[in-house]
Amino acid sequence: MAEISIIPLRPGLNLDDSDTAISIDASGKIQKRPGRGDFRYTDYGRFVEGFFQAVGGYETLSSTALSGVCRNMLGWKKDGNLLFAFGTHTHLQVFKGNTLYDITPIEARTGTLSGAISTTDTSVTVSVAHTAHGLAVDDIIQFSGVEAVGGITPNGQFTVKAVADADNYSFDFTSAATSTVGSAGGSAIAYKYFDDSGSETDVIDSTDTEAVFNFNITGHGRDTNDRFELLDDVSIAGVTLSGEYVVTKIDDDNFTITHSAAATSTVSGGGGTFRYLYYLKSGRINGDSGGFGTGPYGVGGYGTSDQDHIFPRKWSLEKWDDQLIANPKGKGIFFWSGDVTSRAIQIYNAPERADHVLVTPQHHVMAFGTNDPTTGEYKPYLARWTNQNNYEDWAVTETSQAGFLVLGQGGGFIDVVRARKNIIAFTGDQLITLTYEGNPNTVIYASDFVELAAPPISKDSVVTINGDVFWMTHKSGFYKYSNGTVGEIPCYIKQDIRDNHKPSQIEKVVAHYDKDVKEITWSYVDRRDNTLEISRLVGVNVSDFSWCTRTSDRTAWWSGAVAEYPVGVKYDGSVLYHEKGYTDENGGPIPWEYETVPISILFGENMADIDKFIPDNKGLQGGVDLTIKTKNRPADTYLESGPYSYNAATTDVSLSLSASFVSVREKGTGTPTYTRKGGINIEIQDSGMKP
Repeated sequence: MAEISIIPLRPGLNLDDSDTAISIDASGKIQKRPGRGDFRYTDYGRFVEGFFQAVGGYETLSSTALSGVCRNMLGWKKDGNLLFAFGTHTHLQVFKGNTLYDITPIEARTGTLSGAISTTDTSVTVSVAHTAHGLAVDDIIQFSGVEAVGGITPNGQFTVKAVADADNYSFDFTSAATSTVGSAGGSAIAYKYFDDSGSETDVIDSTDTEAVFNFNITGHGRDTNDRFELLDDVSIAGVTLSGEYVVTKIDDDNFTITHSAAATSTVSGGGGTFRYLYYLKSGRINGDSGGFGTGPYGVGGYGTSDQDHIFPRKWSLEKWDDQLIANPKGKGIFFWSGDVTSRAIQIYNAPERADHVLVTPQHHVMAFGTNDPTTGEYKPYLARWTNQNNYEDWAVTETSQAGFLVLGQGGGFIDVVRARKNIIAFTGDQLITLTYEGNPNTVIYASDFVELAAPPISKDSVVTINGDVFWMTHKSGFYKYSNGTVGEIPCYIKQDIRDNHKPSQIEKVVAHYDKDVKEITWSYVDRRDNTLEISRLVGVNVSDFSWCTRTSDRTAWWSGAVAEYPVGVKYDGSVLYHEKGYTDENGGPIPWEYETVPISILFGENMADIDKFIPDNKGLQGGVDLTIKTKNRPADTYLESGPYSYNAATTDVSLSLSASFVSVREKGTGTPTYTRKGGINIEIQDSGMKP
């Protein structure tokens, strides 16, 4: 007599064990191997409160794609407006009011002046003599090394107030001079001009019928794929060059650009006088490390001066009140005021280089892997921070809360995160907790060290949840730090992940926590997909530590209280809301899928007849393709039956199968697409036949 066997499925993938994890004996009793999930495969789904559940839909956030490949993003609110900052390998961009703005820092013009400063008694106006300065009113300038003149020492960052002529300009200092002095300030006045422009005359070469134009600019400092913008229209050889171009480096004094139209003549040294700017140098899209030894720590990794040639560009993006602190790894620290008409600008007095930057809960900007405050030497194991509530004040004094700590002896920092009121920093062999004490005379940040055998795989591979810290490792699985103790998270798919993530691209790993479904994911490059870009993710529900994997090409993620839905970015620069609706961003299906572990079904020594499959879905959207895989002996090859199609109106699916082992595979079809699965319900009876 046929009977319905209801098989509740334990959540989670189980790829590290042998095949059969569930058996049904002749009495219908279900037996399970303890402590394991009952799934062999998942895609576009996760486990929520013990059940397999399809992921939600996607919706486009920005109609304009980002420029460059995004690895980091941040969301916050300013004046009631939702803002997102995106750090790509070429740009720093901000989304505000349904518009995408380019706030990429420009590279400052630098140099030295001698005796260029003049003051007037009782006036805050400081005059500067600089031949062909090229500045305009409201340009940002920065001085260091200025000696006292007229009772003031005008070092710092300022805005040009007036331009007298091509060789003279002025700015306002914070206090008035006490005497009138001309042509002073010392012989080593270092300047930086963030003025959006340099100028050249007749430096462009063209070749008849070719669209490639050569620029002869001595010591240009550009590399191939850097960005270069002409601020004036330049007429040469029958075409007009204007706007932004990507350069190809020829040598230290020459680079080329490719225009949309070819020259109509050959010109040498033409183009007249024009203004231009250089943007922050582009970073890499791909890594070329070989994993450990040339990766996050060890030879050629953290601690070398050459990280741009190993790692793809990643950013630290931090909210400072309602403004932005930004740091491309291995470069300077930048500040953006929130004004979409202005660019991020390098912070005066901040270290020239930092590998990680964050804003502490106590409102310090803290840099890791940075320059020594005394010698200026880059030290990969050094941490520095500002005075409290002042992102520009890095000077260490007896009364200031600015400071620094040496936190290792080489290697450098892999990742740094906030954990409630503390800072957690990871090196190759230590987990370091920084706790705020706040006493400039004794200790501002106290440090505590825990030895670490399994460090994080990369920057951005660590997440914190209510003070607990979770991370993915290179070869040892997944770990958690809680209440002073490091422990491995039980995971029955770690062998699959370890064997298939691409070692040369481990720095692209990005972790994300979605609190609504209590899931941490790590997106990574899987070698099986024959790509250098993120292609899959592995996820774990932190309530029951059930694991899943799914297809994903998101290179950056963000979730937070200011936005209703998680936001992810694709390799092509598309920015999408997630878990919104039941279709993809183009209205297409999201084909959720799963397969169970093999289920052993025996009536004594006899096989079972499988007569029906009874669907068990909640909130089913779209259709389902059901495939039943059967075999008679453990060593046999599975036979597939189906697919059998059904929908929300289907009460049962008729089958006519006999087997000792059965596995169920289901896949969502049509649009919209969604389900939350229950158990596996099948109608079986004794077949009367032996395997």
